[in-house]
Amino acid sequence: MVTTLAGSTSCDTGNAQQQYIRDGVTAGSVSQNPYQIGCKTVEAAAKASKV
Repeated sequence: MVTTLAGSTSCDTGNAQQQYIRDGVTAGSVSQNPYQIGCKTVEAAAKASKV
């Protein structure tokens, strides 16, 4: 996790980071969805194997 209190960087949003956004301490964040990333990877591999 990366958080910059004085700036605008935050990764893998948790409760603290969400509160920083609400309080105006952080401008935004980047979050991941590992399950969806895995699903899309399998779909792409299956599609590629049919070519």
